[in-house]
Amino acid sequence: MNDVINQNQPDDMPAQNTPGKPFNKMAFLYRRGFLIAVAGTLILAILAPTAYLESSARYESKGIMQVKPEKEPTISGRENSVIPGDFRDYLRTQAHRIRTYRICELTLNELPQDKWPAFLDTEKDIKVNVFELMSRLEANEITRSLLFEISLEAGNPDGLAEILNALMVIYLRELNLEQGRQFANRLKYLQAERDRIKQSTEQLRLQLVRLSKDLNNKEFLHNSNISHLKKVAELIEHYIEAETDKLKKEAFLHEVKQHSLVIKKESVLPLASIRIADNYGINRMELLTYGELQNLRAGIDGLTKDNPDRQYIEKRMLNMGKYLTEYRRQVKKNMIYNLNKEREYQLNNMEIKAQASYDASSIRSAQLKEQLDSAKKEANRVSEAIFHAADITQRIDRGWERIAILNTRIYDTELLARSPLPVQVDQMARAPYKSSGSNFKKLIVAVFILSYGLVICFCLCFDLLDNRIRQRHDLEYAVGGAVPGTIAKLNKEALAETPPESARELAVRLRYQCHEHGCKTILFTGVGNGCGTSTISKWVAESLADYGEKVLLISLSEKLAEKNIKPSECNQKRTISIHNGLYRMQAYYGYGLGLSAKLESTLQEVTVDYSFILIDSPPMLKADITENMMRISDAVVIVAKEDSSLYCHLNELIKRIKKSNISALTAILNFSKYRPVDSIQQKISTA
Repeated sequence: MNDVINQNQPDDMPAQNTPGKPFNKMAFLYRRGFLIAVAGTLILAILAPTAYLESSARYESKGIMQVKPEKEPTISGRENSVIPGDFRDYLRTQAHRIRTYRICELTLNELPQDKWPAFLDTEKDIKVNVFELMSRLEANEITRSLLFEISLEAGNPDGLAEILNALMVIYLRELNLEQGRQFANRLKYLQAERDRIKQSTEQLRLQLVRLSKDLNNKEFLHNSNISHLKKVAELIEHYIEAETDKLKKEAFLHEVKQHSLVIKKESVLPLASIRIADNYGINRMELLTYGELQNLRAGIDGLTKDNPDRQYIEKRMLNMGKYLTEYRRQVKKNMIYNLNKEREYQLNNMEIKAQASYDASSIRSAQLKEQLDSAKKEANRVSEAIFHAADITQRIDRGWERIAILNTRIYDTELLARSPLPVQVDQMARAPYKSSGSNFKKLIVAVFILSYGLVICFCLCFDLLDNRIRQRHDLEYAVGGAVPGTIAKLNKEALAETPPESARELAVRLRYQCHEHGCKTILFTGVGNGCGTSTISKWVAESLADYGEKVLLISLSEKLAEKNIKPSECNQKRTISIHNGLYRMQAYYGYGLGLSAKLESTLQEVTVDYSFILIDSPPMLKADITENMMRISDAVVIVAKEDSSLYCHLNELIKRIKKSNISALTAILNFSKYRPVDSIQQKISTA
């Protein structure tokens, strides 16, 4: 329930029970500001005359260098890109590089020792003199210009201009050598890259030659495969026509075979009868036979049946009829046979012609199919060759383009390598003919920093090592949440008056949260002795009683057994009404007084009679009875005394409360002094 009592917790509040005490900058400045100002001023007043006595005349020599933002014209026209990056950064970089160890070392090695400035010792090692020169040398850009100056200051003017001029000349020489190495490396890289691309392009050309060897027609290198695709399209069209004709002739052959089977089953007798009826010989013979029979019949008219002539003639007439009938039958038989043979011949002839036509169409279709497959393969080969050739040709063209670009870059690099440096000497250094001032300003600044720095460091170390609780922010940092307002130090007359606002605020918060979560027993304990726990618990109890609550305040006091107080008297259940709705019980603890069990049973009996039970207990770190009381408490209120209670004791107390599984915890600062910084900080945090 710790989160319940500590409502409206700030976002930057740390976790509970943080081991280190927080450092408040504003509070530190408020507490130590006057001390820092007074002590620092005193030390400054003591050391300022020393700085004046130690000051001396200073001589300064300056040289100016110019950085040109333009470049020489190149073939590719990239001279518009001035200096890579920001120009000011480039200028400051040059001003910094002129002060490097290598430049200073080369300057001292090449400059004769008789021209060295007086602050350099020729008997010392060269490295010592190099670092001495670097410490005195200054290079800064000149505002709103393309210049930067190099200055050297010393107490003796001899050798200042000489070493500055030598420094600028050597720097330009080293810069020129560095640029030459850079351009040489770049040319080497560009030429190697050009050779590599040329070799790769030559390999691609050989690959294109090998690709063309596989095909007879080399036109694909320059022409497309439209002719091959057109040939394939024409062959496809002819093949479709051949297949269509083949299907038609196959259907016709099937139809001829079916008709042949059907016609062969049909009889030719009707056709033979028709042809016999139309036969001239048979008709002539029938006519002659009919005439002869009529003549013979006319010859036997009047003859009896027994007449031999009649019988002979009748027999002859009968034989002539039989002969005519037999002749007709024989002619019909021969006619049927001939018709069958003729029909069979015609059907076979038609079937042979249909089969021959179908075979010819099949052969043509197969030939067109072979030609189409061959044309497709050729077109695919040409298409693939064109694809690979196009890719290879494109890569070759791209390679030659890159070679052309690299050639241009090489020419540009050669031109830039021969171009002058962008850094030049604008003004050589001159020997100073009079002093430029003294070093008193630098000494007084150093004395100022030393004076106030010592005082600030001393006060800062003291505050960091000081473990006392000084403000409400320390309680919030330890508890891990917002705590009620502080209680100012009051005189005896004020103690008898109504409770202060912070105590009433704490009472309101306890009343609201405890009613919401069903808490009744609240333990008040201090971080140490003299924290005012009894007074604050009384104020909170009176405030709760003023809100209409029935409150029992239990005060625990230490009594020794040798004062003739019997345990039975100490553990009696005595309540005294001291306020409207407020009752007080006095309980003693000490050696042999077994209070905890008795008080626990008493609390269980009176819990239903009171809305709140407040226990005023001695500091937990001083008496074990407080730690026992936590077992029967629902919430704990810690009281700390400003500038007296220790932050480490507060941390230890919170640790024990957490181990006791207390669900609610808050703290309040007593005997607080008014500080404007606290109200300012409170307004800033609530804003």
